[in-house]
Amino acid sequence: MPLALGPGATGDKLAAKQDVGTDVNYEIDGDLRTISGSTDAYGSLAQGVLGTSAAALVGPASGTDMLIGCLHIANPGASTRIVTFYKTKNSTTYDATTQWGPAITLGPGETAMWGNGLWAVYDNVGRPKLVMLTPLTTKGDLFTYSTQSIRKAVSANGGLLIANSADATGLDYLVLTALGDLIKGAAGAIPTRLAVGVTAGMYLRSSGSDFAWSLGPLTTTGDLLVGVTGAEPARLAVGANTTFLRGGTNPTYQAASAATPKRIGGESLGTNTNPPAADDHVHSLSLAAGKVADTTVNNTVTPTTGGVTFAMPNLAAGQMYRIRAFGTHVAVSSATARNATVQPFIGSSALTSIAIAVTASQALTSGWECEFILVLSSATACWVTGVLKSGISIPATYIVAGLASRVTAVSGTTGSLTTAGQTLDLRFFWSVSVATDQWVVKQITMERIL
Repeated sequence: MPLALGPGATGDKLAAKQDVGTDVNYEIDGDLRTISGSTDAYGSLAQGVLGTSAAALVGPASGTDMLIGCLHIANPGASTRIVTFYKTKNSTTYDATTQWGPAITLGPGETAMWGNGLWAVYDNVGRPKLVMLTPLTTKGDLFTYSTQSIRKAVSANGGLLIANSADATGLDYLVLTALGDLIKGAAGAIPTRLAVGVTAGMYLRSSGSDFAWSLGPLTTTGDLLVGVTGAEPARLAVGANTTFLRGGTNPTYQAASAATPKRIGGESLGTNTNPPAADDHVHSLSLAAGKVADTTVNNTVTPTTGGVTFAMPNLAAGQMYRIRAFGTHVAVSSATARNATVQPFIGSSALTSIAIAVTASQALTSGWECEFILVLSSATACWVTGVLKSGISIPATYIVAGLASRVTAVSGTTGSLTTAGQTLDLRFFWSVSVATDQWVVKQITMERIL
């Protein structure tokens, strides 16, 4: 197809230059047409020699236009020449923005011809060099067609090629500009960019034949979206502290009560209206991680942690905690009278302890296990009950006879606790330090029950 140059105040221009010298010949053939009349003369539109500065070779005068069908350039010299063309629209600016196609390199005696949108280069005896010069200039450019073969410039990174009849080439790029952008399509229409939602927490919702980002009905931290058959999701306002969510076709938050289902771990939770059976156990609200190695406490009079602690919420009346532990006790043969003690702590506050006498003058390694139940009677007071089963105070003769352990139980109240930011701990020590006495703590678990 020919190259069209139209009229105007300045008129379109086809310009060219060579890199050095003034020896490249050119000839331009085509139609010079009178727009308002019937004159249509095909022939040579221009010929001459190029220079090193870009200059207009042809351009229609007022009332006319041009259809260039063929361009010829020839390098009769003994040196290689590089020729660059420019095409402007109502302008005489000849630079990289108006460059027309790639630069053409001609060796000594070589010629080139442009026609139907392509350049062909011939050697110094007129043989084709099989070089087809296209208007492509950049990696990723497409060689396509409008009214003639032209370049479709590559898009920015991430651009998606789509058909678009409104573009001169029938092709266009859809570029997503922000992380999270989506492509929105429509039957028989050009896909468009759906910009990512501008506010954190937005979700994509259907509005019939379209999609849009929406914050929906949620207004408060902890709100939930609840599905409604055939309608927009509805807001379920976050419940008050200590309430729990009950399911069904109309989910609601409910305060804990004697009828509240409490089974977990695969057991029945009951139904929306019927509480679980009376033998359902109360589950742990939170747990402390167990131990993966023994902790050994050596002959100290300072209460020392058994290796597991539990971060407590703000203390409040009605909370209940359970501590379980087991291990071995190593007593050396010593005439020193002493007690082996295990004691829970809330922060720095020592709670009711269990202390048992170590059998004097007897080397004995014995097993032990203990459990403490802590119930907060207020935010600053705790009722403690505990039991320790061990062989620490059993004479060796009894152990041989089969009486291997003794159970010791305690109870008591500890007050003046600090309400916030406390840690639950189980600590071990002796009333008197005797070298090589040991508490060996095998495992400890701590849990909040209520």
